[in-house]
Amino acid sequence: MVGFLTSHDGFAMHFVDDDVVGLAGPRPSDTEVQSYVFVIGLQPIPCVELVSSLLTRIQSNPPFAQLTRPNGTPIWIRGSTVTEIRDPLSVEMQNPPAITRQVIRFAGNSQAVQETYGQLKTILSGAGANSQLFNDGLTDI
Repeated sequence: MVGFLTSHDGFAMHFVDDDVVGLAGPRPSDTEVQSYVFVIGLQPIPCVELVSSLLTRIQSNPPFAQLTRPNGTPIWIRGSTVTEIRDPLSVEMQNPPAITRQVIRFAGNSQAVQETYGQLKTILSGAGANSQLFNDGLTDI
């Protein structure tokens, strides 16, 4: 399905649902932006539409995986686009109370998350992630 969205600066965009690989709510410092839309090949697009509305309109089967950013806010990722799960580098660690346990790579984007490896395995498997992503024998410490 072809969707439509309006960026925070008023540009109208058309997109194919499958090209949307992630959705996130506003950053704590945002005043006008209501969401960020991650599209293959582009930087995250700041938009005025709420994530809940976008999730309703964008068709995804299996559904997006809901994960937690270090600041405690949610991000939704298309599981089939995740290509890497790894421990964070020292420069990716956040100051408390933010928590970074793992970093995922999806469609060219990196995202630190609060979930453990085991939690990611469960959540992403249910969202269509490639099972080979988890064939490494790793478990939570």
